[in-house]
Amino acid sequence: ISNFRDKKLVEYLKDGMGVMILFNWHGMGDCIMFLPLYHKLKKMYPNVSFNLKCNVGQEIFDDINDKEYDIYFDIIFPEFNDKRYYPYTVGKSKPHICCCTELGIPFSEEMEFTWKPDKIIDSGISVPENSVGVAFQVTSNPKKSIDRDTAKFVWDTIKNMGFNPIEVHFEHFLKNENNKKYDFIDNTCREYKASIENVIDVINKCCGFIGVNTGT
Repeated sequence: ISNFRDKKLVEYLKDGMGVMILFNWHGMGDCIMFLPLYHKLKKMYPNVSFNLKCNVGQEIFDDINDKEYDIYFDIIFPEFNDKRYYPYTVGKSKPHICCCTELGIPFSEEMEFTWKPDKIIDSGISVPENSVGVAFQVTSNPKKSIDRDTAKFVWDTIKNMGFNPIEVHFEHFLKNENNKKYDFIDNTCREYKASIENVIDVINKCCGFIGVNTGT
């Protein structure tokens, strides 16, 4: 089920039901923002067995996926300007829109949208102790990326202060082809597997991080 115009997700729920929520084609940032809504659903309906299925390297968020389910929901998690689906949500955040137009549960600005991993897995990526992670490019909307000259100023400033800049940019199969590596970057994560574990481990090893409004 992916059309929620007339009936929201919660209106389908019954005690004892097994529910699969498909949260595909979203990056790390959207997954983290959706988790509080998912946990709220599970708390509101304790007699329903929920499951969350993601893709594009977000497998760390999944529950057990080895059984059949009574119903499958495909959550779009749309942006306010996605007028193909919801033309009257301008100004609302993605979680707010999702609650109102897809899930059918109350939204509160007081919800905690900070996620912490249960454990940090060593990626094997070498990150010196004096490293500062940087993310200059936005996957979903390159128009919001930091331009090349500004990015070089940040990169050079980090170096001039005695630190080691590393581009924390991983490329999964939904990568934006417009996000080419800037020519001055000589230390990057682009050749490594795009996964939540790798992103978390690299940033955790850095002594600082400077990033644009994207999943990293």
